[in-house]
Amino acid sequence: MLGVSTAGVLLHAVLWLLPARWQSLVAQAQPIAMLWGYLPQILLNARLGCTGSLSAVTTAARFAGCSIRLATTVLRIGDDPWLLATYGLAASLTAALLAQFALLPANCAAAS
Repeated sequence: MLGVSTAGVLLHAVLWLLPARWQSLVAQAQPIAMLWGYLPQILLNARLGCTGSLSAVTTAARFAGCSIRLATTVLRIGDDPWLLATYGLAASLTAALLAQFALLPANCAAAS
């Protein structure tokens, strides 16, 4: 846990020191970070055949937040394809997790 915290602090320090012309790359790296965060969970659920201890309520709330963020971006910012694709990816990955709740049992013992 200390290693993760240290890495987070170092990452923020590096981002703070980046020249302005490089800071847009940080935003463009966000989809990679989302894939890194969501895909292992989606693949693990599929491999185990269950959703395990993943919370349906939290996932539904996350999907609602992603959907609201996407709608707000369309209404407030309009045509920014990169931003819309990023928020659309987050909503899609969260929808995949929600679909797993509908298709897979929560109890991994029942899946065996």
